[in-house]
Amino acid sequence: EAGVLYFRIQRSAKSSLRAFDANGASMSSLPSQMAQSLRSIGTESLEPLFPIDPRFEERMRREGLDLWYVVRFNKQQDLQGAMQTLASTPEIEYTEPVYEIARPTGKAVAVDAPRRSDAPAAPFDDPMLGDQWHYNNTGRFSRSVAGADIGLFKAWKTETGKPNVIVAITDGGIDITHPDLKDNLYVNQKELNGQEGVDDDGNGFIDDINGFNFIHNNGKIYPDDESHGTHVAGTVAARNNNGIGVAGIAGGDGTEGSGARLMSCQIFGGEREGGNSANAIVYSANNGAVISQNSWGYIYKANITAIPQSQKAAIDYFIKYAGCDKDGNQLPNSPMKGGVVIFAAGNDGQDYRSFPGAYPPVIAVSSMGPGWKAAPYTNRGDWVDIMAPGGDERYSKGGVLSTLSKKIMKTQEYGYMQGTSLACPHVSGIAALLVSEFGKPGFTNKDCEIRLLGSLKEKDIDAENPSYRGRLGRGYIDASMLFASNSGIKPKTITDVKVENVSFTTADVSWTGVEAQGGKPLEYRFYLSETPLTEANYEKVKDALYARINGLGYAKGAKVAVPLAALKDNTKYHIGVVAVDRWEQKSLPTFAEFTTRKNNPPVLKLEAEGKLRVS
Repeated sequence: EAGVLYFRIQRSAKSSLRAFDANGASMSSLPSQMAQSLRSIGTESLEPLFPIDPRFEERMRREGLDLWYVVRFNKQQDLQGAMQTLASTPEIEYTEPVYEIARPTGKAVAVDAPRRSDAPAAPFDDPMLGDQWHYNNTGRFSRSVAGADIGLFKAWKTETGKPNVIVAITDGGIDITHPDLKDNLYVNQKELNGQEGVDDDGNGFIDDINGFNFIHNNGKIYPDDESHGTHVAGTVAARNNNGIGVAGIAGGDGTEGSGARLMSCQIFGGEREGGNSANAIVYSANNGAVISQNSWGYIYKANITAIPQSQKAAIDYFIKYAGCDKDGNQLPNSPMKGGVVIFAAGNDGQDYRSFPGAYPPVIAVSSMGPGWKAAPYTNRGDWVDIMAPGGDERYSKGGVLSTLSKKIMKTQEYGYMQGTSLACPHVSGIAALLVSEFGKPGFTNKDCEIRLLGSLKEKDIDAENPSYRGRLGRGYIDASMLFASNSGIKPKTITDVKVENVSFTTADVSWTGVEAQGGKPLEYRFYLSETPLTEANYEKVKDALYARINGLGYAKGAKVAVPLAALKDNTKYHIGVVAVDRWEQKSLPTFAEFTTRKNNPPVLKLEAEGKLRVS
């Protein structure tokens, strides 16, 4: 973005900026060299990137969020030159551009809402529930395959969502007047019952009743031009069993007070409107959200190869402090200690690392259509964690059906969209069910993540998508598997690691598939190192090659093969293999070793005696 940069100052320089932060003093109150650098680029405004929430000031400063600033300057100024000017200033530790967020491009296909449901054996009376194949696919639409869904009807027998679970929708604004959403919105009671224009709850944000608008920095939330945020919100927690429209994954059962709550953190609206996504994520952590739903990413042409540091700071803060007090202890009214951040993998149809989704601590979601196949637009890579229905409009009624804003669509309030943007809220909604069921004092974000990423269908994603083997996530998410009982029995130990066909740089490793709770292990983890591996060190050796092999593709007794290449000749290698189940329980490791052949150089022997002529 022209004319704007983020920068982080040295911690030692913070004391000299405190007065500036407190009252917006002029640049003359800044260190002289810093003020000179800012003037030289034509600075128009300077402000903290993460405004301090007085309730959590101590932890925000402890995590260094107070060291970040956003500077706006003359748009004619060369961006790279401005970065170099700031980077050469002693007080400034780091600077980065503000990358453009890839706005949703697909248009919604609006439909009229029927008055009754024709869904077979529908558990709720929402009339469009039968068309939400992504929840319960019976195969009734052309070319769709029965079972290619998230198994939601079975999951609803156990849990439908509780109001103490808040999901932050960092996206376009939610239509807060939508009849299928308004009862499941997060409500800041102090602001609702307070004075307009006053920060009634003392969190540093004025009139943030249902969330906050990070484009215009006020509490006036409005739907984005594509109705994207409203559609995403409906998948997570549209109101269930209310006799209208669609159902949401964690939308409750129709009784008063049931259903998870939706916090709107608006970061885009009209064309060319963009908000501060990093600040939105920090805000949601400070105001009760424990799940951060993010159906956005950076544009492909930006060629971003690492997560921006400002975004990393915000995500790390949410993961560490969501649901916690100023010291990082779980709040008594919070269902979880720490937060879970979920991102869409992106819609470029590319094999590349799409950020922020590719940042390892977040859960990245790829997309499928109604027949188990990867949607053609989904991004791919070994960084993707899991697959969910995102729709494929090449099928009849193959998009994801959810809520739309009448303010945008004029007459209709429901419709279909497709994209990893729509796969992502399926995972966030399932996470909300999970936290609703298991959330309690002592329940952590790590507990949530393990169970969430282990809730998979007994369906081999690689067999269905052989062209993308290992690059769509560990499998298809299944909400009903959230509640599978863990007997505590570890997978069987692998007994027969074999190494065959050893050459100078290649070898073939194999073993026999073992049994785990529920049938197959979720995955096998393979370690290869020049350092000897033991039970004590195999997960810690720094030079070890580490690979995950999809266990759902191998029945008990089947041969699991791992071909190795690019080895060094005449080198001794050590192997470790473990089986892992859906609860992250591991078998005892099994070890083996082998030595590659020595690649002797060719030798030329000259038999002739006397003079030689070589040509």
